[in-house]
Amino acid sequence: MKRNDLLLLLFGFLVFVLTGCSPCTEQMTKDYIPVPLEPIDLTVTDDLRPELKWDYTGCIPEQYEIKLFSRATNGSEVDTGLGGLTGSADKHWTPAVDLALGTLYIWRVAAKAEGADPGFLSSRSHFVVGPACEYPELLTPDPVWPVGRIEYLFWFVWEYADPTCTPEGYAFQLSRNPEFTDLMINVREANPIKGYYAGNIAEICTTYYWRVAAIDGANDSPWSEVKSFKRDKYNTCGPFVAVDDSNIPELAPVCGDGIVNGDEQCDGDNLTMCLSSQQCINCKCITVIEQCGNGIIDDGEQCDGNDLTMCL
Repeated sequence: MKRNDLLLLLFGFLVFVLTGCSPCTEQMTKDYIPVPLEPIDLTVTDDLRPELKWDYTGCIPEQYEIKLFSRATNGSEVDTGLGGLTGSADKHWTPAVDLALGTLYIWRVAAKAEGADPGFLSSRSHFVVGPACEYPELLTPDPVWPVGRIEYLFWFVWEYADPTCTPEGYAFQLSRNPEFTDLMINVREANPIKGYYAGNIAEICTTYYWRVAAIDGANDSPWSEVKSFKRDKYNTCGPFVAVDDSNIPELAPVCGDGIVNGDEQCDGDNLTMCLSSQQCINCKCITVIEQCGNGIIDDGEQCDGNDLTMCL
């Protein structure tokens, strides 16, 4: 090996040793990001106070900051208020209170230099407090969202009725028909999160159907009841007919519901608000232009396709 190569190798080794064993600066906490290790991402833990562990090799921080969130039913993250500063450079932390069974938790960690704000947070890591549910005691999940007429779509969310355990994962299907012969999404994975991120994939005015089942290894619970929804932000897609609308409240007045609401001029079942020459179309009074061939001789016509007596 050439002398220059040896010098470069020695210099690189010294840089690694000096930075890895020296106190963090504020900039270092932004250049070096912790890596979550345990609990393993997307797994179930039996411990009500699981020990969170991470790796950090950039420098030695004064301490770390922990962010601990739970998942709300609409898919958003809610701060549990249980996080905070670790008080030391140890790369592990344990909640001071028991976590809730069956709840999804999301955590992140950042290094903090002395006298500075915490640096950049790590990537999100997820876990659910167990223990794991086992077949054949698996229950059928309860679909929560989306249902009925909705404005947007990103998350599908469901609940599991037994709070004492958590399924290993779930099977999820989305279709354009209630027979599920046209599957848009068909997944089955060991992921204990009670939800599925689909993004904004739903087309406006199209009805979609979805269902979910709990899994344990190769075994599944029965499919949940089928829920349906339609993306219709401005109520312009016409009546929504659900698979089971007995427990789905009407989210907003709909044109054609028999009542003149909001900015409607008329209603499909109430034409008295329109002039005789108008029709109620999309809850607006629209003037209808008479056409030759409608059986009536109107202004400007000399005859009609159904009345030849006026013509020679």
